[in-house]
Amino acid sequence: ERKGELGKASGFFARSLIFYPESTQGTRFIEGKVQVDLSRYEKRIEELLEENVKKFDARDASKLVVGFSVEASEELIWIHNKIEKEMRVGGGYERARDHASKLVENISRVAALLHFFESGGAEISLSELSSAEKIVMGCSVMYKRLFSFSPQVVTDAEALISWLQSRCDSPLFRRTKRNDVLQRGPAALRRATRLNRAVDYLVEKGLVKEVAYGRVAEIELI
Repeated sequence: ERKGELGKASGFFARSLIFYPESTQGTRFIEGKVQVDLSRYEKRIEELLEENVKKFDARDASKLVVGFSVEASEELIWIHNKIEKEMRVGGGYERARDHASKLVENISRVAALLHFFESGGAEISLSELSSAEKIVMGCSVMYKRLFSFSPQVVTDAEALISWLQSRCDSPLFRRTKRNDVLQRGPAALRRATRLNRAVDYLVEKGLVKEVAYGRVAEIELI
């Protein structure tokens, strides 16, 4: 908040894993006996710390090179191509290309961390890669929700929803042709690019949906 758009513009957020979980306060009830066994976790942490101390004492600067198994390598290529496809116009990452361009790198890094902690060795398995993909792509959903839309898009979306609500004030009349917005809607939204972004924002928020009848595109209030 202090840096405004700097964090996004500098690429910092694109390289980060963004979490914004809902608060569970008010629902954390205790039923029965609670047991949390961290012994395996603590044992593995101790092993890694001891390995690092030994390397430090021996002034050993060598590093373990971690690669992917054949199956994981093929899957990583498929993941890359899937994300790349979504970066084109109309794709899921059209307005978050800086973020999308770092996703495969982030998935690879998380896969390596999971692999090293769980088993070590030099080859990341397909299951470890799949786990990393779930984590990173889950964060990607949150990133798009928080950062994909600029203040101008939010302002345009507010103007659009207000105009739609005033126009579609009947429960039986909830749709407006996209061309009607371009011709008669708020002045700022009479350009297709700005209208498209505003509609995308409202769709993301669950306030409208897009419907089509043949070649006629309409916007429907939810």
